[in-house]
Amino acid sequence: MLSEKISVRALAEQGAQSGDIDARAQASVKPAEGARLHRLRQKSAPEGYTPEVALSAVPVIEDVEFTVSGRADGVIFGEDAVTIDEIKTTLRALDSVTQADNPAHWAQAKCYGHMCALEYGFSEVSVRLTYLHALTGETRQITRAFSAEELDDFFAALLKKRVRWVRLAAARREELLRSCRELLFPFDSFRSGQRRFAGAVYRSVTDARDLIALAPTGTGKTISTLFPALKAMEEGGCERIFYFTAKETARAAAAGAVKILTTRGLFAAAIVLTAKEKLCPNFRCECNPDACGRARGHFDRVDDARYDALGRADFFDRESVSALAEEYNVCPFELALDLSLNCDIIICDYNYGIDPKVYLKRFFSEPEGKFVFLCDEAHNLPD
Repeated sequence: MLSEKISVRALAEQGAQSGDIDARAQASVKPAEGARLHRLRQKSAPEGYTPEVALSAVPVIEDVEFTVSGRADGVIFGEDAVTIDEIKTTLRALDSVTQADNPAHWAQAKCYGHMCALEYGFSEVSVRLTYLHALTGETRQITRAFSAEELDDFFAALLKKRVRWVRLAAARREELLRSCRELLFPFDSFRSGQRRFAGAVYRSVTDARDLIALAPTGTGKTISTLFPALKAMEEGGCERIFYFTAKETARAAAAGAVKILTTRGLFAAAIVLTAKEKLCPNFRCECNPDACGRARGHFDRVDDARYDALGRADFFDRESVSALAEEYNVCPFELALDLSLNCDIIICDYNYGIDPKVYLKRFFSEPEGKFVFLCDEAHNLPD
């Protein structure tokens, strides 16, 4: 039997989004500030409000055993009733927030509702979204009641959508590890110092240690970091490699190294993430359904685009992502981010790892895997 561990948040965000991309409705708050506001809201809650309630479930859908877990922002327990409170910080005007705005928010709260009904035996659960304005501190609450049966059906349907992705990931992972086990250094001989460098990288990954290396131009640093990191994958030292760079030329070099390894037998999905402004086919990046036809209904088409892409290719760069996005009439930038979820090697700018506004929240908000960071020219990083 296959298995997958997934957070409630990831399950909701990856399985329940539908309709349009609309940046006008997505004014975001920095994660640290959002967490601070959550805590303030929880402390001011009335008696009977229990914050940060850990909930989990281990359902089996077809041939997959899922372990789904998370923490509900708040639960209000009554004698015969219970309310799940999911807090979302926003910069939007609260009077513009409607019940239909964000399906993923409702999905997250309903998943907690299902788990709560399952664990405590409630036949009905009230699910409440509390939108908290980050500047004014004012709130808008929207509450809906669901039967335990409705929540169970909703939860099962979300997981059923994931089954094909779990099967695909398992099949690809088996091939990846086999290819890493058999992978040989792609050149006839090592350059001076290159074998020692690669060995140090391998040991740092398998031992989960940091490594800082100073090596002159021409040493072959790119292949000397990627090759041993991939070999460490087979030993269980990592699950996904992030290759961070500051320059486009360095990203091209990393992409070239992956292609060389692929010709020598590597089976790995890799992507080069490109800035939104460079991928956008429009004159201006206006991410809303009124200004961009691709934004209209994007979430209804992107899953099929991603699944189709992974059946066709293993390497995704600016050109291939743009072509696929055009074929499926979806946003190329959002498609690339979604494709990265199924990639073993992600080549991207430093900012996707460290910038508090644009870092890859899908990986780093709730890290659940063994990630390896290869930082090219790390002396360019901020102190």
